[in-house]
Amino acid sequence: MRTSTPSTKYKIHPTIRTCIACRTHENKNNLVRIVRTAQGNLDIDSNGTLAGRGAYLCKNVDCWENGFVPQSLQDSLNLVNPPTTKTLSVLTKKARDIILESINGKKGHKND
Repeated sequence: MRTSTPSTKYKIHPTIRTCIACRTHENKNNLVRIVRTAQGNLDIDSNGTLAGRGAYLCKNVDCWENGFVPQSLQDSLNLVNPPTTKTLSVLTKKARDIILESINGKKGHKND
């Protein structure tokens, strides 16, 4: 009879997602998720807990300014109509705030 045996250690792989603008593969924690909710609204999912269809963008400013094409977002989120300019500007502002928070958070950890 076995007494205490060490449990098998499993290797945990990071969850990789693709940026819809630049098509680079990155750990999902390093990307910003845009979600289409059950009601059909678009929102930024800052902590990855919102239910709904999601698309990911890099925290790179170029992806948000140059590569954020409404057609790619429409295809990724299975939208019937492309998002309006107003919706895109609201999403961009929310994402900018999240990106700035993550940059400031990283700077704060270096000084601690």
